Amino acid sequence: MADEQEQQEGKPKGASSKPDFATIGGIVVALGGIVGGMILEGGKVSDISQFTAALIVLGGTLGAVMITTPLGTVLGAAKKFGSVFFGKQESPRAVIEEIIGYASQASFLLDCGLGVAAHTVQADYAGLPL
Repeated sequence: MADEQEQQEGKPKGASSKPDFATIGGIVVALGGIVGGMILEGGKVSDISQFTAALIVLGGTLGAVMITTPLGTVLGAAKKFGSVFFGKQESPRAVIEEIIGYASQASFLLDCGLGVAAHTVQADYAGLPL
């Protein structure tokens, strides 16, 4: 029952969430670079910790994104915002099953006549190292 619900919600069977340390590390490195650059230039941390400055930058950025992106895409991105920080850990078995499914589809397509086209392409390049 839970597996069916996960698949209906678009979650692959056997997937679990775990923190995405690369994203978290990237944010830490970015903030460290900003603060470090300010300190090296003789500025103070308080120069960049103003709420109004953050509101102008973040609000302007969000507005620009909303102007250039269709509403459905913006709403979809907002719904999936948590996945930026928590990646899905898929079970190896689920990944293997997915790959086998793709291989079966490819085999079926080759059996349906695309194999003839593939042999024709190879004949055109006969003698060339591929």
